[in-house]
Amino acid sequence: MKLLAFILACIATALAGCDARENAASAIAPSSACAAGESRWASAAGRYERSGQYGAGEGEDLLALGGIAMSGDRVYLLDAGAGSVVVLDGEMRKRTTFGRAGNGPGELARSTMPTSHGGTQRWIAASGDTVVVFDGERVVFFRADGTPGATWSPERVRGSSPMQSRIALAGGEVLFSAGGYDFSRGQGSPVFTLFSTSGARPRQVAALPLPKLPGRPPALSSEQARPRWDARGDCILLSDGASPSLVRVDRASGAADTLPLPLPDRAPPPISDDEQRAAAAAGARGVPEPSAPLRVRDLIIDPDGTVWIRPIQPDPPIANGIEVIRINAGSGEAMTDTLPAFPRAFGPPGTFYAVEATADGAPLLVRYRLVERQI
Repeated sequence: MKLLAFILACIATALAGCDARENAASAIAPSSACAAGESRWASAAGRYERSGQYGAGEGEDLLALGGIAMSGDRVYLLDAGAGSVVVLDGEMRKRTTFGRAGNGPGELARSTMPTSHGGTQRWIAASGDTVVVFDGERVVFFRADGTPGATWSPERVRGSSPMQSRIALAGGEVLFSAGGYDFSRGQGSPVFTLFSTSGARPRQVAALPLPKLPGRPPALSSEQARPRWDARGDCILLSDGASPSLVRVDRASGAADTLPLPLPDRAPPPISDDEQRAAAAAGARGVPEPSAPLRVRDLIIDPDGTVWIRPIQPDPPIANGIEVIRINAGSGEAMTDTLPAFPRAFGPPGTFYAVEATADGAPLLVRYRLVERQI
């Protein structure tokens, strides 16, 4: 209860700073911002089947996929390894690319992406005629046709995370994070903070205390809990990666509360030999056991306001699929479903995009469509 009170106090007083000792939590639930009906992407009595892919054909090579964004009938893929954005139409055909490797206007730094973020990486967002890319160093704005716009650095906010896991566009503003863990050094801030900006001075919109790290090790396990979040309009949902609850925030008013998250009670995978060897090669004495296991593996909000959670999977795994928890962000109602892959972006109702791998281990974008749905 003390942790919950601290979480609510930090978030509800975002604009004034985060000090639970001096501020009381908001008692107003952000129900209007996070109101959600039944998701049109829920499988119900139907099933999802693969209906297209990009990344395995001639001229479709992707070096390091840094995120997927949808706007209208266009799919925007950030190839962070190439420093460019690939634009697909609704039939998975490449229409154009824009951006190029470099540090000038309209250019993007190349990155192989930090592995600690896993599938949650989303360094690109799109809405209407605006596409925003974070390249690990700067935030770069483009028009949908690839015309470059403004460029700025989130480092102007003290403590901004240089390798944050994602950005988002919501209500005409860019959301980005500060604080969190530095997995390369085994250190971190005890508070994860979200900021929102439209080009003026960024304002703090949410803050979340994180589990205490296991001492001050030179490396952290990939199974150490870390924050997950997403935003849709004025509704923000956050998880510290371990707790059986989600923090729900109204970005406009700052009102906040929590939703129960029925996570299955499963042990995380053990630290792999490869991870231990990599830590040793980097000069660490070993990878410590996590102080809080990573139980929320991924999180995304669909256009209808439903939150999709990927928990620790069953052992043995589900044949040809994964377990997903869907939570109505308005009512808190939760359901468990089985999908062929976890959604990384949502297209038209009944269509989502996931990331898999080619036979050579390169990123592969896969589209799934819902079939045989009974209304």
